[in-house]
Amino acid sequence: MEYLITTKFSPPFFPPYFSQFYKKRIKAFPIEGILKDDSVIISQKENYYKLLDSHMRSSGYVPVLDLDPQFNLEYNHVKDQYHFTYVLFGVYVGKRKAIENVGYSRNILISR
Repeated sequence: MEYLITTKFSPPFFPPYFSQFYKKRIKAFPIEGILKDDSVIISQKENYYKLLDSHMRSSGYVPVLDLDPQFNLEYNHVKDQYHFTYVLFGVYVGKRKAIENVGYSRNILISR
């Protein structure tokens, strides 16, 4: 992976602005990284989505299907590299239910 310089999970956090719309507390799961090559950004987004999804489910969370993943990309022209942050939003349902269900939408758990 010569296009990737570094990747790390950032600590999850609770964004306060979703509490008025959802019954369950929403948690944000971010991952950050630095890429050298901009040609792989689109193809790697899917890999990072799968990585964050499995990380969330192993912690007992399912994705909130009403909220799109947030992808932020910044270019550092001095170092000639891209810094990205990718965030998925999830709600806690327990580890077993996280595996059995697709996600959470309109305050309802969506089964497979």
